[in-house]
Amino acid sequence: MRISLDYDSSTVWKLPFAPSELEEALRLMWSVFRRRYDEDGAVAENPLDLEGMSRAGVSLELALVDEPEMDRLNREFLNCCGPTNVLAFPAPEAAAWVIDSANNAPGGSGLHKGETADSAGDSGNNNSAAGCSGPAGSSNTPRQGGSLSIFGALPLMPEDTAYLGWLALAPDTMRREAVLYGQELGAHTLRLLAHGFAHLLGYEHGEAMDNASNSAAEAALRHLA
Repeated sequence: MRISLDYDSSTVWKLPFAPSELEEALRLMWSVFRRRYDEDGAVAENPLDLEGMSRAGVSLELALVDEPEMDRLNREFLNCCGPTNVLAFPAPEAAAWVIDSANNAPGGSGLHKGETADSAGDSGNNNSAAGCSGPAGSSNTPRQGGSLSIFGALPLMPEDTAYLGWLALAPDTMRREAVLYGQELGAHTLRLLAHGFAHLLGYEHGEAMDNASNSAAEAALRHLA
């Protein structure tokens, strides 16, 4: 699994894990999600061929952003006010790996570049604030430019990988939530990472997503403890 991790010195020190540990956590979560797909019968709304993606070489991006940048993303893609904890942007290329239920095969023969990229985000507990015109935690807003991330020229991933998309994580927001909810920061961080990861794999809010993401987060927490 290839991971592009984008951060600067103003954000990375606020996390309870080193960048290399975040990469370890994401790789472990990927293995848990693959197993859950098999156990749960691909319960995501648009199930992906995770085994095929794994053979092709799966990749994703993770960006650590400050609150002004997260506020901008939240407004632009979810029409919501204020910073949130995590946003997930599934890549349009992933649609080529959606399993066709009629023949149980991927719906496309390979990866392709889309001319529009659909963004889907999750805001944890913040999108209920005034100014959020859509349903909390979900949106589907076209944006031009193919698979551009918040950094414009990305992704840097090889085109022959199965690109899942990118996650934006706001350390300041996560730290404030951990204090507010009385949660350990490491566990809270991994839960949010797993939640966003699940969205990249096609899960929507519900029991199946909660069970899969909780399993992924717990496995990562045990590994990093």
